[in-house]
Amino acid sequence: MQIESHPSTQVKQSGWQSYQPLITIASAGLAIILALFSFGFGPSIDWFKLNLMPLVGVGSFLLFVMLIPGWAAIRWLSPAQVLSRSERWALSWCVGIALPPISLNLFAILGLALNRWVIIAYALIGLLAAIWPAPRSSWTTRLSQLKTIKISGHGWLLLSIALVSLLQRMLAVRNLSVAQWNDAYHHTIITQLFLDNGGIFETWQPYAALNTFSYHYGFHANSAFLAWWSQLAATTSVLYTGQLHGVATTVMAYLLGRRLSGRPSVGLIAFALTSFYNLMPAFYVNWSRFTQLTGQIILVGLVVVWFMALEYSRFSWKLIGLATILTTGLLLTHYLVTLFAVVMVGMLILALLALRPTFEQLKQLSLRASVITLTSALIAAPWLYTIIQSKLTAIARNYVTGYSSGYAATVATLDQIVPTYIKAPIMLLAFVGIWLAFAQRAWRMLLLLVWSLGIEILAVPYVFNLPISGIISGFAVSIMLYIPIIPLAAYPIGLLLDRFSSNWYLKAAAVVGLYGLIVWSTPWQTAIVNEQNRLLTSADEQAMNWIRTTTEPDARFLINGLSSYGDALIIADDGGMWIPFLTGRQTTIPPLTYGSEKSSDPNLDRDVYMLYDALRSTALESAEGSALLQKNQVDYIYTGPHMGQNAQNTQLNIQALRYRPEQFPIVYERDGVVIFAVKAQQ
Repeated sequence: MQIESHPSTQVKQSGWQSYQPLITIASAGLAIILALFSFGFGPSIDWFKLNLMPLVGVGSFLLFVMLIPGWAAIRWLSPAQVLSRSERWALSWCVGIALPPISLNLFAILGLALNRWVIIAYALIGLLAAIWPAPRSSWTTRLSQLKTIKISGHGWLLLSIALVSLLQRMLAVRNLSVAQWNDAYHHTIITQLFLDNGGIFETWQPYAALNTFSYHYGFHANSAFLAWWSQLAATTSVLYTGQLHGVATTVMAYLLGRRLSGRPSVGLIAFALTSFYNLMPAFYVNWSRFTQLTGQIILVGLVVVWFMALEYSRFSWKLIGLATILTTGLLLTHYLVTLFAVVMVGMLILALLALRPTFEQLKQLSLRASVITLTSALIAAPWLYTIIQSKLTAIARNYVTGYSSGYAATVATLDQIVPTYIKAPIMLLAFVGIWLAFAQRAWRMLLLLVWSLGIEILAVPYVFNLPISGIISGFAVSIMLYIPIIPLAAYPIGLLLDRFSSNWYLKAAAVVGLYGLIVWSTPWQTAIVNEQNRLLTSADEQAMNWIRTTTEPDARFLINGLSSYGDALIIADDGGMWIPFLTGRQTTIPPLTYGSEKSSDPNLDRDVYMLYDALRSTALESAEGSALLQKNQVDYIYTGPHMGQNAQNTQLNIQALRYRPEQFPIVYERDGVVIFAVKAQQ
């Protein structure tokens, strides 16, 4: 497959080859049409009509707020000819995602607030930076250059895969009003508080009695940018940003595969396998584990740019600046993924030093790495100080000292990778790819194997007597192993395509195979949302309307909860979790971040735990139960349709309450939602 090149250097084609761009464009359009028909053309059109304005908002955000600013930063911060046009396109996704958290950080330092007009100005600046003439050039020359830009056949294939992947992921959440599972709740609150405060905040009021903010916020910055740009509600913005970042992760498979192999075909195969075949990362939507997903996007770009900066023939301030953007962005986006980056970059430096073990090489590597690290730390210094002053430092210290050894023992284990996280055929192809990389001494591809092993070690550090067990769970590692493994799986297929690149039959078969993947994957990709992870149901939403219009503004609800994180925290287990955000009333379980943030009530952690620990052995209808409810100022008891699906032994026993109407009258019951009022005992 021909990659893009500047028109001035293209060789003139003849015969049917002159029509190849048109054929490729038609093929890209056919891919989208096939996806629509696989889902159902009629339902697709109905969905488009119903969601036209939000989709226009998401599409324009992707282009003007993510890709163009990212492209502009790369244009000004990378030497000429270092990246191909398609590599710049792929890298612009992660640079565009890294810029919003940095912007929030800088605005907080300056004491300025963001709003919709700032985001529009941000997009305009990005557009101007993308088209502005280079130094010692003119607008006439620049406009002439822009007119000659053409998208190659390879580029059209990339765009078609990205668009089909985005279509699948947006259709997957068509029936959701909020994101899935527990993480969705605090992601939505953080996004809303960014919108309310014009950026970084301290108090979580009116949603929770927390008065610090130290949570990594790269995803939420992007979500707030989308909400400002498209005028979407925070609930919708979180949902759509998560799906956008799911597509961005598949683009990173292309970037990593192409950059390390030097073959566009390997990147293309990795892109297709990640988008349409493997369960991860599409399944992230069921956990709303979007912060890690966002961190993984920046991680790939960071590794690629660090690689360029360290390997470049001379010290380049441009590449240092680009690496600094991605490093700072990752520091603000996800703390644990930053540890992954430390391991991967450290192994990269060792590999480069092993290839050229000289003092000059050591000096250059040390200088460049130090400048990037120190500059990134300086930009992020105010936020790093916030982290040091927060509860996160004490939590990390507990792991190092062994205080949390009980919890560490439960999470510091390796999960079975196949078939949940990596499908068996991909793993088999990855082994073939490793063998071929060894045979061809393709050391860059072998870095993927080394990185996989290094990341796995982070989940089980006790094997090497490292005192950090439990900080990174085996689950967190397992769900991101697709990043290094899928490019390895794409390697043998890419080599095969390149070996017979002159055979148009094989090219046609590859395109047909891509079509087949799209047709096969669309039904299950668009149905990937697991109802068991849907805490807020339509019945809950109706109940929220009743609560908002009927109950007292200061009402407090007891909601269903279960223990998590080694029995250290209580998390909600039904739609009652959303009561504070959707109604303004309070509940007995704060957002999950109460475990890492400081509260105006120093006993909040203990009180929440003690309440639910007592509920395990105390019947609500008993005198002790009534006293417990009165002590915790509970006015209502809320149970939703999802109650107890994930932990039957912790659900509230509401059946017994039905026999005490004088004490617990039912004030609302519909479609599985039951709300009891709590009468104060005389």
